[in-house]
Amino acid sequence: MSEKSKDQETVAVLVQKLGLPKRVVRCKYDEDFHLIECKLTACERPWLPAEIGQLTHLRSLHVRYSKLRQIPEEIGQLVHLERLHLDHNHLEALPMSLWQLPNLRYLHLDHNHLTEVPPEIGHLRNVRSLELSANHLRHLPAEIGQLRHLRNLFLSQNHLTTLPQELGHLRSLLILSVDDNPLILRDEFIGPVPRLPKRQQISKRADDGASSHTREEDR
Repeated sequence: MSEKSKDQETVAVLVQKLGLPKRVVRCKYDEDFHLIECKLTACERPWLPAEIGQLTHLRSLHVRYSKLRQIPEEIGQLVHLERLHLDHNHLEALPMSLWQLPNLRYLHLDHNHLTEVPPEIGHLRNVRSLELSANHLRHLPAEIGQLRHLRNLFLSQNHLTTLPQELGHLRSLLILSVDDNPLILRDEFIGPVPRLPKRQQISKRADDGASSHTREEDR
């Protein structure tokens, strides 16, 4: 059985277990017939089947606008994964194996029900963009400062009152969005991130006292 056939068989199992019509499944194979991209939408099941871990050549996985509440530990077997989009679901927690993905660059978890980000996020050393908007986060771990390649960090519409000083270690950061959070801001600038490069500026809307951005001035 070819690799393509194995991957197609696995996808067929996923589609069956998720009760999805084929029209909402988008797959892309590389020249060696490995499945490298999989897009699933409108999943009614609250869980993602463990078989997802068998698609070990995946580089991009999108399961968006669905009703997922659980992600299996087997997600950690996707060691080539670079993009993971799980936005617009009902996730309250994530498996520890997710934070061990060595090649992950883009992680979208916005519009879920997450209440915390674990310290293990610091293991995602290659992540470039992290989208956590519209969750129920109240604090961020100091380990977020270990994401030295992070360029975009989106935290809008959460319950954050403070930001960790370790954000100042993010020398690659170009965009920081914290709109619609009850941040305690004592002056014009957000105190915890004064060490960002000078080409970046931090501002807030005085009207709501709860939003701020950093962006490259000459973009």
